[in-house]
Amino acid sequence: MKNRKEENLIPIIRRHIKLGTTVYTDSFSVYVNNYQKISKLEKYGFPHYFINHKLEFVSQVAKDIHTNSIESLWNDVKCDLKKSRNTSKYILTVARYYFRKNLNKEDQIRIIMKKSFA
Repeated sequence: MKNRKEENLIPIIRRHIKLGTTVYTDSFSVYVNNYQKISKLEKYGFPHYFINHKLEFVSQVAKDIHTNSIESLWNDVKCDLKKSRNTSKYILTVARYYFRKNLNKEDQIRIIMKKSFA
């Protein structure tokens, strides 16, 4: 998305994330009022924890809060997209990446065989 303004992203978040889902983000100004250090998503019914990467990489308040896993995932997906030079199959690329990264070989084969003979 080229226009990452609050008035564009908040409606997308509200449309695609189930109300009440806990959200973890960095402190991007769309999600966080950085002057007051408060969430902008909580007023829409999303418990929201955020991390300011200028200050820390893992929250001192809640030790389990960080965005390293998702940041790493998106970096890997972007690299995969660049290799294939095809951004039109974005969802397929994410699914393929998840399949390869998170399933062991036996589970991958089991799923492929089950789909092939179904």
